[in-house]
Amino acid sequence: TPRQAAGYTDPLMSPTPLAAEPTEQLGDRVNLRAVLRAATADLHAHIDRAMPLARSAPTLADYLTHLLLLRDWLGALGQSMSGLNGLADEQAAVLADAEQAAALIGHTVPAPRDAAGAEQAALRALDDGAHADAARLGVRYVIEGSHLGGKVLRRRWGERLAPHPLGYLGGGAPDRWPAFLNELAAARSSDERAAACAAAVLAFQLLQRLADARAP
Repeated sequence: TPRQAAGYTDPLMSPTPLAAEPTEQLGDRVNLRAVLRAATADLHAHIDRAMPLARSAPTLADYLTHLLLLRDWLGALGQSMSGLNGLADEQAAVLADAEQAAALIGHTVPAPRDAAGAEQAALRALDDGAHADAARLGVRYVIEGSHLGGKVLRRRWGERLAPHPLGYLGGGAPDRWPAFLNELAAARSSDERAAACAAAVLAFQLLQRLADARAP
C-alpha cells in the first residue's frame, strides 16, 4: 500500500507524537516524509506481512485477493475524503488487473465489501477540518508508498504469476514517486504535520482491518 505491499491495533491509535518527530530538515523545513515514516513504521511493517502477496509462494488467486483488498480500501478512502488526486485512475487500474486475474483462474470479480468503520469516520472529520489538504497528503503517502512496494513485488513474482502482466504493480509513470516527494517537501506547520500523520495512520489501519477480515 503498501514497502513490499500496499493499515493495525486499536483503529483510533494516535500517530507518533510530533514532539518526538525526526529532526531531518530540508533547509528550514521539517522533512514531512521522515515524519510520516516515523508515525507509520510499525503499521507499515505489519501490513507488509499481512497482504496476500507476502506469502512464500503466492498464486494468481492470491493476487486477485490482494487486488480486491486494494479495491475495497481505495473505495473506502474515496468515500471518506474528497479530492484525493488520482484516485479514480488508481481504482480503474486495480479493477483492470483484478478482472484479468479472475479471468485467468476462471473466477468472477465479486462485489465490493462494506468497509464502514471507525477509521472512515475519523478520516471524514479530518477531511472537514482546518488542515484537510495536509490530511489528504497523508493518505496519498500511503497510496504512493504502496506503489514502491508493488514494483518490488512485480520483480519478485512476475515470472511465477505469468501470464498475468501485473500491470498495477508497475506503479505508473517513472517520475510518480519523485513528483510526490516534491509535494512532501513544501513547508508545513506542526498542525498540518499532525493532520497528515493522523490520516496516514488511519489509512493503514483501514487496510489492516480489511486484510484481517479476508484472512483465512
